[in-house]
Amino acid sequence: MATPSDVIEIEGIVSGLLGQKAWRVWKGVGSFVLFEFGKPITHTYNLPGGKRSYTHGEWHLWAYCCEWWLGIGTEVIATSDDDPEFIAPSVQQMENTPLESIELIPPLLETTLHFENGLAFHILPGDYAEDAEDWMLFVPNDYVLVVGPNGKWVYESSYEPRP
Repeated sequence: MATPSDVIEIEGIVSGLLGQKAWRVWKGVGSFVLFEFGKPITHTYNLPGGKRSYTHGEWHLWAYCCEWWLGIGTEVIATSDDDPEFIAPSVQQMENTPLESIELIPPLLETTLHFENGLAFHILPGDYAEDAEDWMLFVPNDYVLVVGPNGKWVYESSYEPRP
């Protein structure tokens, strides 16, 4: 379970994300929502059948095994339980919008991303699996902040294999 001092430490990690515009905000598999922030970075991979390139942001946020809802004030625009065809255009409303603040509530680290246009993306601690992450933030220094489950978090090299 996270403590208020954990929140302060996490806020220090994510502080460079504030003021950045979200781009390529999209609904992935299941309830996943992915966000890119910062300058685009292209990686080219050698795969069977040829090379494949992928562009992502300096900052890459992945809402993973969690429930979430998008809203303005108390109005709910979309939730992780909605129809995928409804979710896709709803989450794109955050596209090209600066992130104003990130709110983390201990002990389970419920997280809210507050955008300049009044939209708020609320990430609720997941109940999908005891060992599944709620969200991951890949940062410019090749580290990843992994939050969840149950208020746990880790900040580690994104190249380290996970158990």
